[in-house]
Amino acid sequence: EVKHPKGYHVAQRLNLVGIIARTDKGLSLPKSWTDLTDPRYKGVMVMPDPSYTAIQLMVVGTLSKKYGWEFYQKLRANDVMIVQGHQQVSETLTRGERLMAAEGADQYAWLDRKAGHKIQTIFPADGAFAIPAPTAVIKGAPHPNAAKALAEFMISDTVQKLFPGEGIYAARS
Repeated sequence: EVKHPKGYHVAQRLNLVGIIARTDKGLSLPKSWTDLTDPRYKGVMVMPDPSYTAIQLMVVGTLSKKYGWEFYQKLRANDVMIVQGHQQVSETLTRGERLMAAEGADQYAWLDRKAGHKIQTIFPADGAFAIPAPTAVIKGAPHPNAAKALAEFMISDTVQKLFPGEGIYAARS
């Protein structure tokens, strides 16, 4: 049995986030987040909606604090396509509608590479993101024992060993 301190969450997996790009279309690849504001990337980028995915909300919050809201105004001027979530980012890239994700989840890029697509994850020189996916039992939950059982299952060796085979970074090794 795994013991956890009360009042905290446990990371069940890590979402690695960077820039995702097609490598078969002659696109000059960026090295940093700020490179994305270069006019040469106008009309080639896609990113998820921060009102839909908490991962993107964390990225927007962090990058706008680091570079100012002007960073996102410049991305908008570069005609970044906004889609719902990371699955839609992946689909937009693999269909060739856009060639680069201004923010993408490495798990989807891994799955796309496994499927034979020429997709690369770029971990920017000015910082990538490792965002934990939390598991917690909420105080006052209607079925606390079921919640505890699910939490224990999600962080069990069995489940943690499944994640790498799906391109997901396990929180425990």
